[in-house]
Amino acid sequence: MSSVVVLQTYDRLWIGSDSAVSTNIGGVTYRWHENGQKLWVVDDSVIFCSGRAELADRVMREFHSISDRSMERLQEIAIQQHDAYLLERGETFEVGVELFLTILVCKYEQDRTVVYGLEPHNGFELTARILDNPTNFAIWSGGIKVNESATAAMTKFSDSMNVIQTFQHAFDEISYEGIGGELTVYEIDRGTVKPFMHTRIKEKRGLKRLTERIVSEELKRLRAELVNAEVVSGQLGNFVSMVIGSGNDVTKINTNGISAGHDDFNSAPFRVNHQGDVVARSIKLTGEVSQSDVISSVIRASKIIGNEIEGGTITGASIIGGSIRSNTDIDVTRDARIGNNLFMGLAGSTTDRRIEFVDPSIYEAFISFAGGTKELKIRAGNDIRIDTSLDLFLKGDRILMQPGAGGVYIGSNAPGDRVLTASDLDAVYAALASKANANHSHSVTIPNHNHGNPDNLNSGGGTFGVS
Repeated sequence: MSSVVVLQTYDRLWIGSDSAVSTNIGGVTYRWHENGQKLWVVDDSVIFCSGRAELADRVMREFHSISDRSMERLQEIAIQQHDAYLLERGETFEVGVELFLTILVCKYEQDRTVVYGLEPHNGFELTARILDNPTNFAIWSGGIKVNESATAAMTKFSDSMNVIQTFQHAFDEISYEGIGGELTVYEIDRGTVKPFMHTRIKEKRGLKRLTERIVSEELKRLRAELVNAEVVSGQLGNFVSMVIGSGNDVTKINTNGISAGHDDFNSAPFRVNHQGDVVARSIKLTGEVSQSDVISSVIRASKIIGNEIEGGTITGASIIGGSIRSNTDIDVTRDARIGNNLFMGLAGSTTDRRIEFVDPSIYEAFISFAGGTKELKIRAGNDIRIDTSLDLFLKGDRILMQPGAGGVYIGSNAPGDRVLTASDLDAVYAALASKANANHSHSVTIPNHNHGNPDNLNSGGGTFGVS
């Protein structure tokens, strides 16, 4: 195992690594020796290549042997050798378990420094770390104890601004069985690579070393477990740019924010600015979104739970919450169940309200409320029937019935069930008033008569009283 620290400025780079070679047996790390090579100078670049010792050596030997020493070619070699190495041993790569290969390349390109990274956790995507401002710097660390080495280097350099003290302090702080031996640092100054420092790392006491007995017992396993790096991490100065990929198939971190899917930040289908505004083409959320607005024309879900839902169209199985508000129509194509109260309109409003029963024919049926007169009206194109199994009460200051020519009936519409009004009774009273009084009396005089039979005698005449 080992570590690398990179101090990056706009036009200069320093990269340093230790020489410890170690192994892990039974969960215990042992120092084997201090003669490991972790840094390779190739043309105008310095490469840190570490992980499984055999795999790292394969990658660097092949890269040295070819004329095309581009970063894309190094990426291809790393992928091919990594996959072949795992296939040979029947092993698989798992993120967070063991890193078989890590590559960090320091170069000077297009008048500024670049730190390239290749790691298996992202499929060996080519990651470029670039500074946008000549006055800024960044510190990167890789391998074992990445956070500790980056923190130690950043703290020392911020205090002293001394490169030698920064590297010495960082490696002295993190030394243990997996990190130690000799510290070698190279400098890249505007494209020129030169040795910068070579010194011993201060070792911790009680260092556990690999003994002959352990070697003899674990030799076979030892050869498969030689490891000298883990992961690349870093601490950045201000206004640092990181680029993964090329063209529009790219992910960027720069002064605009974070973007992916397009070289231009404002055209990227995914982007996050420094105010926390996120633009994304599609997103799956598995956690919680709190105290936020979701703005969309359509929201589809099996269940939406909340205090307020405002919007155009909500399609789903259940809506559970405090209130649902809409400034447009709400169409319910099936049943609507109201638990307690149904309120129409707002307090103090004088607008008319209406519940309408839609009929495809010309007939109309509705319940309406006139806001101005406060009148409630029930209208039907045909009958209105009120049916109750007990008493029916009508209560009001006055109860008015306004029938047409047919009248009002109780029981049936037979003439005998017709309800008479006061005007009907008045007509009866008038007719009776024109008849003789019950106490009236008078006399009637009739002559003698034979009842129309000449054979009868004329008789029976006289004056008679009538009462």
